[in-house]
Amino acid sequence: MNNDEEYNVDEEMMQIYEWVDSIPLSRPKKNIARDFSDGVLVAEIMKNYFPQYVETHNYIVSHSIKQKQTNWETLNRIFISKKNRENPEKNKCSVKCERNR
Repeated sequence: MNNDEEYNVDEEMMQIYEWVDSIPLSRPKKNIARDFSDGVLVAEIMKNYFPQYVETHNYIVSHSIKQKQTNWETLNRIFISKKNRENPEKNKCSVKCERNR
């Protein structure tokens, strides 16, 4: 990676941090990868934008891989099912690797 690419990555990361900081979360971010690994803060972000879909009491803060997977599966189930209901034809095309007609 050259200096320009590194600068762009750093700049983009700062924009992401600023965006995350603009959303009310239950705990502060210290290490993005670790803080978001259990899916709880992602659920809180999604609740901020899609409050009708997410109930944050369904997500448990955890260090356990099993619970982290459960949290992510819950998030995926909610948003994948919503996406499929909104545009099932587009999803069928995506699965078949075709262009949406």
